[in-house]
Amino acid sequence: MTMESNLRKVSRVLSGALSFFIILLSVPAFAQSEAFQVKGSTGSTLFYVGNDSDIAIDTSITLGTLTIAGNNGLISLGTNGSGTALSLGAGTRMMWYPLKSAFRAGYVSGTQWDDANIGDYSIAMGWSPTASGTSSFALGDDVTASGYDAMAVGRKTVSSGYGSFAAGYHTVSGGFGSFAAGLDANADSSGTFVWSDGSGGTFTNTKTNQFLIHASNGVGIGTNGPATALQVHGVVYSDSGGFEFPNGSIQTTAAAASQWTSNGPNIYYNGGSVGINTNSTSDASLTVGGDGGILSTGTVGSGTALSLGAGTRMMWYPYRAAFRAGYVNGTQWDDDSIGDYSTAFGCNTIASGEYSVAFGNNSQALGVGSTAIGGGYATADSSTCIGPSAGTGTTAVGSLVLTDGSGPITVMVKRDAMWAIYSGGYYFNTNSSGTSGAVLAANSNSWSTISDSTKKYAFLPVNDDSVLDKINTFDLRTWSYKGQDSTKYRHYGPMAQEFFNAFGHDKYGVIGNDTTINQADFEGVLLVAVQGLLRKEIHQNKEMRSAERDK
Repeated sequence: MTMESNLRKVSRVLSGALSFFIILLSVPAFAQSEAFQVKGSTGSTLFYVGNDSDIAIDTSITLGTLTIAGNNGLISLGTNGSGTALSLGAGTRMMWYPLKSAFRAGYVSGTQWDDANIGDYSIAMGWSPTASGTSSFALGDDVTASGYDAMAVGRKTVSSGYGSFAAGYHTVSGGFGSFAAGLDANADSSGTFVWSDGSGGTFTNTKTNQFLIHASNGVGIGTNGPATALQVHGVVYSDSGGFEFPNGSIQTTAAAASQWTSNGPNIYYNGGSVGINTNSTSDASLTVGGDGGILSTGTVGSGTALSLGAGTRMMWYPYRAAFRAGYVNGTQWDDDSIGDYSTAFGCNTIASGEYSVAFGNNSQALGVGSTAIGGGYATADSSTCIGPSAGTGTTAVGSLVLTDGSGPITVMVKRDAMWAIYSGGYYFNTNSSGTSGAVLAANSNSWSTISDSTKKYAFLPVNDDSVLDKINTFDLRTWSYKGQDSTKYRHYGPMAQEFFNAFGHDKYGVIGNDTTINQADFEGVLLVAVQGLLRKEIHQNKEMRSAERDK
């Protein structure tokens, strides 16, 4: 049973139950303490009201105020911006609020869940959480997410910056894209990450784009028992202060290293050129020999954020798990324009969305999972734009734009849709010899099938009387495809099975199949039928004229 049919059934049951309750109220002698239920034709319970006023749908067992049985779940529909603005004040409740496309569950002590404090598309759950920012999320005890796309979890946390995150206890993230976690951590500026254990009071950033940690028992990387402020199990780079070794000594300079071999095949140095597993460096700065390839590892989010500006380079960037190769004339490959797990090749390409891909010249893939090729511009998530689009391309989620750049370029705003412009037309062949296929020629508004006589063979005549007789047997009806709304999408025509049964075979072989109707074959059958009717009319006219002369 579909969700739509379930909803219709519930609607009918509730409407019937309401009518029945009105009747009950009009009959004073009826004992209203008795349970009430509505059963279907098979005897199963459709609607049930218990003696304690609990209600059940599709079952007579009540486990709460409202119990719904079955496997199709519960759906509540609405329209954002429509409906009554609610201000219910304090209380314990679960609330789906279509006016703001918002969800609430838990308890509030005051006005936290009144309309003025509910952000569009927001979620709040727990004890007195507030999610007043658009697309915000608040989870926990007395937390507040007031920023756009902000998230606050834990207890007494506040996330007011755009795209900010606050977690733990008494943390604040007020900067754009800021992150605050732990105890008493404040990230007040954009691009900051602040974590604190709360041991030193409130710990706050001092500049934008800082990554700060306050841990009284030290920070360990690769170890869970740091003995100093920072202990790393592995190799570390220091530009000042030096290193403390296991014996307690501090060394600020490295011991003199011997020069690489100038004649061995392992690591070879020759006037600025380096060879690994080879002593033939040709003109390259680095040459790697052997069949082992090249491996560079790293950790996403770890390392130095790079902003190298203009230049020609190939760059593997572990900080973002991203790869770049080609040329940029500005900041296109600086950290702020590099999406996590993204790839960009070519000239002045930008792949700033997570998982995005940009190839070619001036291609821009800005949405999450977007793809831009050949100068394409894809700003929406999961969108693709191929071809020069002059910065307009696609802004719709899941859309595909194909263009030759001839213009005019229209921004694609319809979700999950495809738009294409090729001023020279579209040509599709369905075999390697090019004798079958379809063409949408330049400036045309419909497809043309290939029908060149020089590309056809195995001709057979067609009996038009037989064609008319077969058409006469068709059960022609109107209909809708399954999955379509039958009140909006209706069609005329025969079924593929009867069309194939009538015209699917000739002396040489099979024509079509029993699940689809080829439009060219359909039109051919109609032309044969028209020709047959015309011949009948001509023959009848001749007979009528002959009869007139014989009178």
